[in-house]
Amino acid sequence: ENDHDSVKVLAEKLNTPVRFVPVVVDRICWDRKIKEGIISIHSEAYPGLVTMLLDAEDDKEQHLVPWHGAKNVKITRDKSVYGFLKSRKLLCVNGTHTTLAFMTLCKFEADDHIGPPFGDHSLLTWDTASPEQRDCIWAWCVARVLLLLHENPIDVMLEGVKSDANFSVKSDGAASKEDIVISALIDYIENSLERISRTDDKTSRVLGGGLKNRFQGRLEMVETFIRAHPDLGDHAALVFEKARLSEDVMRFYITDLTENARRFSVKAGTKLKLQPPSMKKRLATMESPACVIFDFDGTLCDTERHLKEVAYVELAPYLLQQPPSEHGMREFVKMEAGKSFALMMESVDKDRKAAGLPDIATVRSQKKEDAQVLEMVDEWRIRMGLDPISVLRLTTTTKVITTTMTYTKTTPKGSITHTETSTDNITEKGEPDLLLDQQKTDLQFVMRKMAAPTDGSMTMLRELESSNIRFCIATTTGKDFVPVTVEAAGLRAFFPTDEKIHSGESDFIPPRFKPAPDVYLKAAATERASVSDCIAVEDSDIGVGAAANANIGLIVGYVGGGHILPELRSEQAKVLLRGHCSTAGRGADVVIENMKDLMFIVRPWSEHRKRTRARRGNRGTMEDEEDENRGFDVRAVEETLRFGVWFPEKRPV
Repeated sequence: ENDHDSVKVLAEKLNTPVRFVPVVVDRICWDRKIKEGIISIHSEAYPGLVTMLLDAEDDKEQHLVPWHGAKNVKITRDKSVYGFLKSRKLLCVNGTHTTLAFMTLCKFEADDHIGPPFGDHSLLTWDTASPEQRDCIWAWCVARVLLLLHENPIDVMLEGVKSDANFSVKSDGAASKEDIVISALIDYIENSLERISRTDDKTSRVLGGGLKNRFQGRLEMVETFIRAHPDLGDHAALVFEKARLSEDVMRFYITDLTENARRFSVKAGTKLKLQPPSMKKRLATMESPACVIFDFDGTLCDTERHLKEVAYVELAPYLLQQPPSEHGMREFVKMEAGKSFALMMESVDKDRKAAGLPDIATVRSQKKEDAQVLEMVDEWRIRMGLDPISVLRLTTTTKVITTTMTYTKTTPKGSITHTETSTDNITEKGEPDLLLDQQKTDLQFVMRKMAAPTDGSMTMLRELESSNIRFCIATTTGKDFVPVTVEAAGLRAFFPTDEKIHSGESDFIPPRFKPAPDVYLKAAATERASVSDCIAVEDSDIGVGAAANANIGLIVGYVGGGHILPELRSEQAKVLLRGHCSTAGRGADVVIENMKDLMFIVRPWSEHRKRTRARRGNRGTMEDEEDENRGFDVRAVEETLRFGVWFPEKRPV
């Protein structure tokens, strides 16, 4: 492994009857033990591409080659294609490993240390990196893509990337070779970062080939290429566009890490001029005025279906449409999207009053629900992992509360200490008195098990951080629920404090539910962002209405949540574009189905807002800002989007 020269020497010595076939295995290995009769290799659980180079005389024996016919094996006789796939693996996987290893040393070793590191450190990964470190990691990834494009013809790379199992091209066939190759390379290096984050590696293992060799062969050589090419070629503009990165930012981080890491590749005592840490200072000058405000349920987190299914189970005994059914649940999930449970209860009570029936609280306190309906509800609750109502109503819990009071009295004869102990028995019912309390308890239980981010959200949030673009959450749902779900879905790293979470239910007295604009206005004010600079991302017509009523600069609809069936996404997109919940009739400006596409909209929007501020010197009126935003053509990004997208039929010019 990695000792290619020794393999070459061995091949020349043996010559025949042993034939050596060059092989590139795209898999990360972090440990190897060799004993008599056993070679033990620890590697990632990833079916990486195995590329084998055969010559003409191997054709007749091709079937004898190990792994022949396997799905992840590419056998080629084209040395150029083989060379590209080998370079891609060494640059993007091994090279990124080396970048992370030297960044780890810069983090943990003393700033003035020169020479080999004192310690062995767990490798920094994308998941454990700070926003500033992620900027640096991504800059190096993009630089390696540019180096690959410089060294290999487009046709050769196109042939190579077609070997990838997840390779795909837009169905309209309009993408150019350059576009296909660059998109594939960026996808590949993003995937490499995710793979490396799943491994438990050490700096000593990654840099085991020698600090000087690794620095010169995998770090300095990239910096030399970037420095030697003021003009990075015809492909550079498209690379930076797709990578959502500017050239000056990339050049800064390439130079910065190379100069700071050089000290580990020399002998102790070598005289070097050390570079001062300067990432934060550089980032402070590049802050974007844009701010992305996300709805939560069904947008960032795939919870909307579970949330509404729990709501349906709670309300089923009191709905006028009886008996409840699976079809009724599906329709309920569709129709009640974006609404709070409190509003749903109010709506049910209103319908019951109009029909001359008692309200929910009365029926529940008297336990007069239909027995057959409760039996069906209990079956659903058991499927969800919840205690059935029939069990809750039979359950009581007795808590023994012991109170001890100690006091000291001072007398002429001295101090007297007296202790009194009292015991009280408190009985708690298994079923809460209020249905709203029952719903909150049940929902927290379900979400701890079921919460997950929507497709592409994790990647998109990382990109927002690396682009230094602010973001937060503005939801109708209460704060007794959202933080729990953020934690369960693995999103806490992006929202480290609850100050990034704004709730229409919890932050206002009385609550201000969407389509009221209050929660959006509060979110923008907390982020110190103008509403005209903000982007709202919403999955419901009520949420789009709230964003429109708050005069948010750009509204992006989202239909990729699990509560919207794929065959119904176009229908829901039209609802979001229609805008019937806003006072001015404004709907979403664009609708997407995968969060990975969001950055292709955010990036040009951010640049548009920067230009607007530069022209108006931050002193324009609200009308000026709205005129500027009407001049932003969101349709211009359509060619860069990789998944489903919908636009309004009519747009202001």
